[in-house]
Amino acid sequence: MVNAYYTSLMVASNALETRNLPPPLEAGAQLRMEAAKLPAPLKEVLADLVIQGTRDVNKGIGDILIAQMNAVIGESCRSAIDGKYPFTPTSKQDVDMEDFARVFASGGVLDDFFQQVLAPHVDTTISPWRYKLTAPDVPPVAGPSLVPFQRAREIREVFFRDPGAKKIAWKVDLKVVELDPEIVELTMDFDGQSQRYVHGPVIPLKVTWPGPRGGQGAEITANPRVRPETSSLIANGPWAMMRVIAKGKLDNSASPSHFVAEYDFDGRKAKLDVNTGSQANPWTTGLLQGFQCPGRSG
Repeated sequence: MVNAYYTSLMVASNALETRNLPPPLEAGAQLRMEAAKLPAPLKEVLADLVIQGTRDVNKGIGDILIAQMNAVIGESCRSAIDGKYPFTPTSKQDVDMEDFARVFASGGVLDDFFQQVLAPHVDTTISPWRYKLTAPDVPPVAGPSLVPFQRAREIREVFFRDPGAKKIAWKVDLKVVELDPEIVELTMDFDGQSQRYVHGPVIPLKVTWPGPRGGQGAEITANPRVRPETSSLIANGPWAMMRVIAKGKLDNSASPSHFVAEYDFDGRKAKLDVNTGSQANPWTTGLLQGFQCPGRSG
């Protein structure tokens, strides 16, 4: 049994020296089980042998995972999203939709690396995710931070609703819940999906983004218009809906998927109920803001 464990350590060591991931140290678990049946001090000696060997292998695996991640993901992810809206809320530069999909979609940069490289070492049944324990009394693999990979899955569930989806399909329900009488009509247009509300029955406006126009613009206007620049909220570009909704005062006290946005049009108030269904909304939950690509601390 000791010989089998020694052989497995040599195989692992050779793999690590060539910057390859070694096979699991199954012989270590078997040796530890057999050692537990032996008298002291042999039991402790063999247990320590397994612990030290597994610790060294886990450290080597972690170093390789970090190096592979930096080579495959680092700059590719950062060049796509760093300093751009909506990840940086104050930025005037938008993340390109194709870049967003390339990074976050199913089979994209983050998902592919996680599934192909990290998944065998990670327990995703708990939150936050953590590396699996490979043996008692042995620290797990110290690989890359799992925070961005778990957050990436949450982002994927919001913006790519269908399993395996490669393109953004983001759904939001909007409805007017309060409107000052001085506003005769509130018009909303989100990429060609529009509604005119005139103090009647409330019917939700179901928006899919991008819409029929491919994600070009969004607008909310209070009529009669007092001044063009203050009676309308307008945004253009691939994240126009996020920008227009974010112009309001957002009350996030309801739930992660539901909040109320209050707008001021020349002193006239309007409130919209914003509902993202079963998924977290990206406005008030911090889903996108502050996201850091793998390879950075935090």
